[in-house]
Amino acid sequence: MISHPFEIKPSATNQGPDVLMITWRGTPAQSVAEIYLPAVSSKAIISLADKIYGRHRLTATDANTIQFPASDLALIPIPAGTGRYAGLLSVEVHPSMPEGRSFMVSVRQLNQVSATARTPPPPPPAPQVSVAKAESARSSKETFSWRQLQGAFQYTVTAKPDKVLLSEQERLVAWLKWRFGVIPATNRWKPVLQRYLKYTESLVWNLGTDPNTIPPSELGKVTREGSGSGLPIVNHGEHECTGKVAAVHYDRFGDFCGFVILTEAGHERLFRATEHAVEHLVREAWVERTAVSVFSDERNPERPDRLVLLRYH
Repeated sequence: MISHPFEIKPSATNQGPDVLMITWRGTPAQSVAEIYLPAVSSKAIISLADKIYGRHRLTATDANTIQFPASDLALIPIPAGTGRYAGLLSVEVHPSMPEGRSFMVSVRQLNQVSATARTPPPPPPAPQVSVAKAESARSSKETFSWRQLQGAFQYTVTAKPDKVLLSEQERLVAWLKWRFGVIPATNRWKPVLQRYLKYTESLVWNLGTDPNTIPPSELGKVTREGSGSGLPIVNHGEHECTGKVAAVHYDRFGDFCGFVILTEAGHERLFRATEHAVEHLVREAWVERTAVSVFSDERNPERPDRLVLLRYH
């Protein structure tokens, strides 16, 4: 299973249900997808689909998971609720997918909007026009409904060599284990992370490594000894700082001079840099709220040697 966590809004109670519209481009034949929404009953989704579409290809695999073919178009109604729904979209790809081939998944949340168009008032009536006819003309109106885009995301999956894929998934297992261990039990993402970790561990196992040998790591580190891929992750003699860009610094002349990383533990770390390429990467990470790992030499920890933009899915 290749998984992607996501978040959506529940449908409003005063209008028709929102719909998740999922389109696929290039998925191998016989691929299957599933959506896990721990806060939503799969029976409620199937019931809405029966009511709206009559015929559909959605099936419930457990109390909170629905399954459907990963091809063409999927329309999934979203039940009403409060807050936001945390979920996991997973795709089971046929193992014969050739190396280097990619497919694209696009997800859009559409809500239903209605408006009433009133008939324009008639021109001033001639004296012989009755009042009753004028009232009838003024009261005529028509209601229109349409779908409106609420939000969207898109991602691409590429078949990679087993060794490369294993290295990436080992790091993801290490980070997910750490994240699952520190997140509160009442957090809505807890069951999503548990399912995400389960599927990622299964993939790592199928690639030849026992996921139980991978320890939790806030930075997604996997040592050479614990990695079936044999690829080292971190060089010795480096300082490492991971978090999100909290500030971008400029001097009195408006020239870029550094940035601040806010770590998961709430600590701020200042790095000094003047290169335009570094400024571009830092500003992009600041705008997109992307997690960043900054590596620096232990002899000069304020000067970044390299930056890694992180994406844990």
